[in-house]
Amino acid sequence: MASESDDSNHEEANQKINALEEKIRVQDEKIRFLGDELEKIKLSTSPLEEASQSTGDDENTDSDPEDIQIEEPHRNANANLSISSLSPAKKEWTDDNDIVSTTIHTKSDRENQNNSAHIYDLSVSSLYPTKEEWTDDNNIFSDATTNAKIEKEDQNKSARVYDLSSSIRRNTLKKRLNKKRNSNYESNKIVSAFGSTKDLTSNRDHHIISHGEFVVLHREEMDSLLDDKLKIMEEAVECRLQAKFEYSSVHVHTSAEDDNYEVSAGTGLAPDITSSAASSSSSDSSFLFRNISHISRKKSGGEHSSQDFSLDPDTYSLMMISSPCSLSWALGLATFIVFQLGLGILIVVDLSRQNSEACQFELDQTTNIVEKYCIPFNVPIRVPLEITIAQFITIILVLATQSDLVSSVHILIALRRRAEHVPWDEVIDKKGDRSVVTWLMRILFPNVIKISQSIVVLYASFIVIIQSSDIIDLLKDFTALFVISETDNILFNLADAGYMGEHIAMECAQVKNTSQLDVTVKEQDETDGYILRCLVFLCMCGVMIGGWSYIVRGQYSGSYMRLKYYNCNATNPALIGNGKCQMDLSYNSIECYWDGGDCIVNGLPECHADPNEIGNGSCNMNLPYYSQECAWDGGDCIVKGLPGCYADPREISNGRCNLNLPYISEDCNRDGGDCIVKGL
Repeated sequence: MASESDDSNHEEANQKINALEEKIRVQDEKIRFLGDELEKIKLSTSPLEEASQSTGDDENTDSDPEDIQIEEPHRNANANLSISSLSPAKKEWTDDNDIVSTTIHTKSDRENQNNSAHIYDLSVSSLYPTKEEWTDDNNIFSDATTNAKIEKEDQNKSARVYDLSSSIRRNTLKKRLNKKRNSNYESNKIVSAFGSTKDLTSNRDHHIISHGEFVVLHREEMDSLLDDKLKIMEEAVECRLQAKFEYSSVHVHTSAEDDNYEVSAGTGLAPDITSSAASSSSSDSSFLFRNISHISRKKSGGEHSSQDFSLDPDTYSLMMISSPCSLSWALGLATFIVFQLGLGILIVVDLSRQNSEACQFELDQTTNIVEKYCIPFNVPIRVPLEITIAQFITIILVLATQSDLVSSVHILIALRRRAEHVPWDEVIDKKGDRSVVTWLMRILFPNVIKISQSIVVLYASFIVIIQSSDIIDLLKDFTALFVISETDNILFNLADAGYMGEHIAMECAQVKNTSQLDVTVKEQDETDGYILRCLVFLCMCGVMIGGWSYIVRGQYSGSYMRLKYYNCNATNPALIGNGKCQMDLSYNSIECYWDGGDCIVNGLPECHADPNEIGNGSCNMNLPYYSQECAWDGGDCIVKGLPGCYADPREISNGRCNLNLPYISEDCNRDGGDCIVKGL
């Protein structure tokens, strides 16, 4: 009975699959129809080129560029389309083959690139090809945002540049073409699928073509159809999985040129299905290229499942895919030693020195024992509430940005050595080499040093946060530490941009391409890995937030005040250092450091009074304000015109004689003349 039920399920699944594949066939017909529509506007031989070849007359340069058309090279029916050929093998660079790259620029130093090879570079690296790529009859395509560099001196006569982006500008092309008026660019073609090139004065036999909005509208419709087609293919994949079919791909055939393409399920790479589906032997397929990523599914049931995996874009990942002591490996090690661990250790040493200076020693007269009083990490004995809130927010930012520790733990779990079903040797590009030394040097060592630098940065960030007493300084210190922690990513981006050589740039691309890999793991292993990563993150949160909470408690309870001012007999230690000067002698004393510094006036170190009462415009004749140490109440008790008179200026020369000192003194001119009898 079970067998009959399974057969029935399989038959039902087959019927559903056939229906879905029929939908795919209908979508293919729609796409082929759009290809025929685009064929109607395909480029044909330029009238300007024919005129120049037949008569050589330069008057053709005044022709309207909108009327110019050139012949678009046909794609060979047997063209070898490969998105994986970032460094193509020699056999792929044969005549009439089309080399397609959707990730980085095609390798430019291939010696056996033949004259008819077509390079379709759909990456953002765009076109700055070297001599080997500018051979006769080569066609260079770019779907990026960088203009084709047409002023290359070694660009041969028949080379064509197709810039499919919106970056071609009329003035830019005019400037470049006029700059090279006498160069050997008789037959160069610059084609733009977007943007206008009206009123462009082209040089002799230069053809600047714009297809306007018509192609754009068709391309948008084509994209919509391709998206619908991909959804139908995904449904077919799901249907097969539900029927428990063991398969690896769904094949969909077209009938025009007997081309075929494949969408992979659970594999790392898939050919560009849009280029072959959207083009015929004579259609302009270059305008229809889109980068559609592979379809990846996790298989349900069984002992194993596939887990998405990718390496972090940093220099430690470069160490993983590079041989020890190679240039890329040395770059990662130098980043760790110099920029991250080196600066981190210097910061930690400086913070430790400050902590030692926060300790005080006192000799107990009765026991003759030296007692040590220390405040942890030399934190302020008290900070305002707004500083405490800013510290908590900064801790959240640190936990959100410092992901190196968790990601390294994830990699060590996913690429563990003894798991035979984990292809860690393929991830590091050492397929078949699963030795202990290889795993230690290429996987364990880079991630261990990555974890160590992350711990150092987290520790330094925590100390900087709890020591802060100003919001601006707190944010500046956090930003500085963030830059240190991101040095590995910054140097990786520089290397990926090509500033450290083409070889390292290609290895950076290999690191980024690991996002297309699936790592097979056991269900239990995957669960344990997730739990361990969560535990690591929770430990980070617990240590930083718990440590910060302990510091805040000591600040607001007055515990650190007792440690710092152990001879202070203040009745309420929480009032020490709260920003308000307590004039009571139990607080405003040297034992309590003048109320924790609240009763110290800036600029008057010997004046121990309320800073808010000094220089407020009102003369306070009471001590300690009325003293030389407090500059006679910050100048409020100094009478202008009577330099030796220290009294309330409002009481001088007010028409009433004050017989008390200092008003009656000669320095105050007998109360400003009020106590002088006229005529006597």
